[in-house]
Amino acid sequence: MSWLKATSNGTDDVFEEIADELDISAKEWALNMKRRIRDGYVDGADAGEDAALEVGFKEGFQEGAAKTLAVGRLRGIVCAIGSWYQVEHRGLPFPASVTDLLQRVSKHEDSIVAEIMTAMEKRFPPSANDVAESLEDLEIAPLKNCPESDCCMDTDCPPHGHTLHSVGSDSDTRSSSCAHGTIFSQLVQSCRDIVAELGLPPGLLEHINELEDIELTSSSY
Repeated sequence: MSWLKATSNGTDDVFEEIADELDISAKEWALNMKRRIRDGYVDGADAGEDAALEVGFKEGFQEGAAKTLAVGRLRGIVCAIGSWYQVEHRGLPFPASVTDLLQRVSKHEDSIVAEIMTAMEKRFPPSANDVAESLEDLEIAPLKNCPESDCCMDTDCPPHGHTLHSVGSDSDTRSSSCAHGTIFSQLVQSCRDIVAELGLPPGLLEHINELEDIELTSSSY
């Protein structure tokens, strides 16, 4: 009988060891599956973000190249006029009109680039991961439904604020394009005045006049 009890106890121990091993294997399998799902999600999110960045870069490059083409050429013409004057009139003071125009053109170009950057940021907002990380850094908990009926969420915030903002953005874009066109026309006229002031060849005016046509084309972007 003692032999049977010993055999029975030994068998129970073996089954318990097998059960423990199976339990460990099941836990490891579950952990591996969770890890794979998480890694797959992260890889998918990264791939999506890279694709969005690529699209944003291409759109930004095309839009930036189109909108800065005319002002870039104007800046090149003004720089060429300044270089010509330095070569042809060595020892004479550099014309203040050329310096002033170059500064105004550069400032106008910088404003266009800054506006494009702002528009691209609005077009491609931060990802959910970036927002979540920012909230965690600021130790801000996600907003929940407010139990109070007179909560600020009910009174201060318009229900369709994003739609209203987008409509306003279109109006702002049109007014901004109009303002840029007016400023550019003034810069082109100042360049014509410098050509007449310095007695430069009339053929240069043809290249300057072409810039307004380029500006009109770029304003459609």
